[in-house]
Amino acid sequence: METKKRILIADDDADLVLLLAHDLAGDDYEVLSAYNGADALALAKTEDPDLILLDVMMPDLSGYHVAGEIYALRLLKPPAIIIMTGREIEDEAVLARIAGVAAVMKKPFELKILREKIKELLG
Repeated sequence: METKKRILIADDDADLVLLLAHDLAGDDYEVLSAYNGADALALAKTEDPDLILLDVMMPDLSGYHVAGEIYALRLLKPPAIIIMTGREIEDEAVLARIAGVAAVMKKPFELKILREKIKELLG
């Protein structure tokens, strides 16, 4: 039996986390939630997610800081990271490339497009 893929959702907007968690659980993913950067980093270290949806602007640590810390761990199989931002995508593209994230999604985004990107990254 194949184990469920684990997705960590990290955003300080509790309503968005709840919406995404509900939607992705319906796609048969195991969903973890964090509402600030420090909790996201702690969960990423202990729960071994396959993919992280990471807001840029969060309390404690920014999404880019969290991504950098995760990649600094040099895990054998690091999680794919999708940055979620309300800022202009062009402004984030360079930072995202430097941080090594897999994709950037501009808020608000369509759930269908996000789900397709997740499916693509998780294989």
